[in-house]
Amino acid sequence: MRFGPRLLVTSLSFLLLSALFQPYFYVASLPAAVFASLLLSGLNTFVKPILYLITIPITIFTLGLFTFVLNAIVLQMVSGLMGNQFQISSFFVAIIISLFLSTIQDVAYGYLKRSKA
Repeated sequence: MRFGPRLLVTSLSFLLLSALFQPYFYVASLPAAVFASLLLSGLNTFVKPILYLITIPITIFTLGLFTFVLNAIVLQMVSGLMGNQFQISSFFVAIIISLFLSTIQDVAYGYLKRSKA
C-alpha cells in the first residue's frame, strides 16, 4: 500500500482514539495528527528495528506479545517529541492506544487492499 493512504489512516486513527480516550490521550488538531503520523513512521523505520534486535529474547519468550510494549515505547517517543500537541498520560495508556491503533490499521489496510483488487 502507498504511503499516503497509510498516513491518512494513521492520522484519522489518532484523532478517533483521541476522542475515545479523551482525558488520557490528546491530539491537538489534524495537522498535529499528520505530523505525529510522519514522526511515528520515521521512528518505526529507524528506531523500532533496533529495539526489536535488543529485545528478541523477551519477544520470543512472550510469544510476540512484547511487540505491543515496543509499540507503546515508540508512541511515548512520539509524545515526547511532539510536546503539547500529542500527549499520552501514562505508559499503560500507550499500550492500550497501540493495541487499538494496530487493530484499526489492520482493518483499514485490509479493506483498502480488498477494495483496490
